[in-house]
Amino acid sequence: LHKEYRRQRQMCIRDSYTSALTPVLEGYQRENKSHSTIAIGCTGGKHRSVAMVEELARRLASVPGVAVNVRHRDLGRE
Repeated sequence: LHKEYRRQRQMCIRDSYTSALTPVLEGYQRENKSHSTIAIGCTGGKHRSVAMVEELARRLASVPGVAVNVRHRDLGRE
């Protein structure tokens, strides 16, 4: 795929995740739930999922009342 097309597709996917998760997290807040776990993986866990998680975390951290902690399970494992 053309590099720009891939970039646009990745942003669209991230937008979809953000759009889907934001109302869920807001609902959790209304129900006074204090924790939620979101897991994203790929084959190796060192490239695609890391990039996706970092961008998603950045976006979700902008939701009022949401604190984001990121842990990359496989990053650094060789």
